[in-house]
Amino acid sequence: MELTVRENLVIYGRYFDLSRAEAGRRADELLDFVQLLDRASSQVEPLSGGMKRRLTIAARSSMSPPCSCSTSPRRVSTRRPATCSGTGSTA
Repeated sequence: MELTVRENLVIYGRYFDLSRAEAGRRADELLDFVQLLDRASSQVEPLSGGMKRRLTIAARSSMSPPCSCSTSPRRVSTRRPATCSGTGSTA
């Protein structure tokens, strides 16, 4: 028995300790994001290569929380990191 596209994402989310409800909700969000919502009940095997790649991206995204990006620029330090001198091992 082969799992559907949505079932694959739900199970993948469960591997990373998402609750069943959260994994299902997240699967639907991700399927919509990668434009596979209309294929949610399809089996994976007949999907095209591009669709399988999008499913892989969705599965990878299911284990991490949504990114919150800041709109304000950050200052990037161009200084070199401090080096240790003095009491290092000489072996």
